[in-house]
Amino acid sequence: MIHTERLMPDRHVVLIGAMGSGKTTIGRLLAARIGRRFMDNDETLMARARAAASAVADRDGIDELHRVEAEILVDHLATHLPAVIAAAASVVDDEDARRALSGPCLVIWLEGDPGVLARRAGGGSHRPFAGEPDEQKRLARARAASFALTADLVVDVTTSTPATIVAQIIDAFAPTGRSAPADDRRQGAASSPPATDHRIGTERRR
Repeated sequence: MIHTERLMPDRHVVLIGAMGSGKTTIGRLLAARIGRRFMDNDETLMARARAAASAVADRDGIDELHRVEAEILVDHLATHLPAVIAAAASVVDDEDARRALSGPCLVIWLEGDPGVLARRAGGGSHRPFAGEPDEQKRLARARAASFALTADLVVDVTTSTPATIVAQIIDAFAPTGRSAPADDRRQGAASSPPATDHRIGTERRR
């Protein structure tokens, strides 16, 4: 276990990204590496709604699912001890969730090629649109600008393994790494990509 009080500021680390980006897998690994609690949207949703996301969407409608997912993120961020939080992809569509993410937390966008992410998410029947790769790709592209505006750090997850990605994140916040101060983020229009020194992995896909 690596205790990273000096490597990462003493605040929540939030992973955002499209379905298939590996938020849960990477979040668990990162939390274990830095000695923090892991908080996952899907697990909390199951506890609250007693159903997986796809069942909640079928039962209550997709808008209600997204409302609950945003509420879960806000509640996770309100906890006292810093944690690693895996947020639902939909949270960047919600004004209250975006406002909460603009507070004292580090937001990491797990970015990937939409086609690759849709293939990875194809077998996950617990999520809405799991069997609809075209809709998954559409949503990933539609939310890209909001992900970019919200993130402090962007990590390309298209080809790297979860263990490699976790190591890259930790390195980025090491004293000689390329940390992205929260006060400097989210400037300008939503269509503007993050600064290149806040990006890990391949060059931005056009």
